[in-house]
Amino acid sequence: MSNEPLHVVVTGAQGWLGSRVVERLSKPHKVTGLARSDVDCTDEAHLRSVLASLQPDILLHLAGSTRHRSELNAMDAHWRDGVVATKNVLEVASAARVGHVILAGSMEELGDAPGVLTLDTPAKPLTEYGLSKSIAREFSDFIARTREARIDWFRPCAVYGPGQRGNMLVPTACEAAVRGTPARFTDGRQQRDFLFVDDLLRWVELLIDLRPTATGRLNLHHLGTGRAVAVRDVLEFIASSVPTARFEIGALARRPQEPDVQIAPELSTDDPAIAVWRAEVPWEIGIKKTLDWWIGQSR
Repeated sequence: MSNEPLHVVVTGAQGWLGSRVVERLSKPHKVTGLARSDVDCTDEAHLRSVLASLQPDILLHLAGSTRHRSELNAMDAHWRDGVVATKNVLEVASAARVGHVILAGSMEELGDAPGVLTLDTPAKPLTEYGLSKSIAREFSDFIARTREARIDWFRPCAVYGPGQRGNMLVPTACEAAVRGTPARFTDGRQQRDFLFVDDLLRWVELLIDLRPTATGRLNLHHLGTGRAVAVRDVLEFIASSVPTARFEIGALARRPQEPDVQIAPELSTDDPAIAVWRAEVPWEIGIKKTLDWWIGQSR
């Protein structure tokens, strides 16, 4: 294995995860972070020009739409930024002979599948976001098989950590607790797999440092702790840590047919070289670090 630094290009570099990936990989590799203002991945000609000038060894595609299902034109946004953009990224990267492409998928591709979400769990998305990711993954598989490319598709469980904002459970609860605003939740009896962002970054770093070769198939990875944690436990931990929290747990009804448990398998991949990875940060420590960041923002 060569120790020469690699040139890694990261799309979505201004996003929460993308900015942390760029920071994490900058030593020892050369990393170029691309925001939407640098390149619109739905513009194939511009993307082709940018990659031709950068000539990356690895392309890590994290850009995409964050539209919520209730927002206007959410499906259009997911199709454009999830399906069309990914198609362009893969075709342009293949033409530019980029040796390795890594793409972020989502457990939402699997819909309401219950229990341990193994690698052979069929995709049955129930959201526009999950559907767009599922279609993009099928195209990724097609490119990997027909062009003998190295393509890795990773599906993380509920990723959280300092700096994250948005309508996901952890940032929503942390922000409401710190601000002292009322927040309503379901009974929280459902159990989920909470993955601290630093553990995800370690996995990305490991995959890149392994410098894997082409396999002629899509390499699928499910990333999580493998531990089921009740949503209620997370909410109560946050509430007990922040005196200003005003949570109403049980005020909302759960979605019909929502599974009681969804977690990642203990083995994150069928690739033995990467299977050495394990999540290390217990959820209590990760939530405390995340809360500390929110508290710092409020001062």
